[in-house]
Amino acid sequence: GAVVASGMSSVPPAQAIPVKKVGDQIEALITRKIVSGELGISLADITRLVLHDAITFDPATKTGGFSGSIRFADELSRPENVGLEPVVRKLEALQKELQEATGLQIS
Repeated sequence: GAVVASGMSSVPPAQAIPVKKVGDQIEALITRKIVSGELGISLADITRLVLHDAITFDPATKTGGFSGSIRFADELSRPENVGLEPVVRKLEALQKELQEATGLQIS
């Protein structure tokens, strides 16, 4: 199936995103990078990054949490996040490569 880029049903077919094709393309690229060792990020690295981003949630203010904000310098510079910057940079490079390969804005 296809997903309409703007979420509106009146979008011309040229703007529809072939979800299966794009998903397969993304999966193939990431799988190739993992299998070859080119990605250079371990499951432990990714788990630590996700945990450190999510654990900042403050229930009293409803702020923080799993938002991707760990990629910003003020969070990466915190003592508990030492060593995560290379993981973030590798994921940002992967994001850019996926955007170039698919022609889509992937966030």
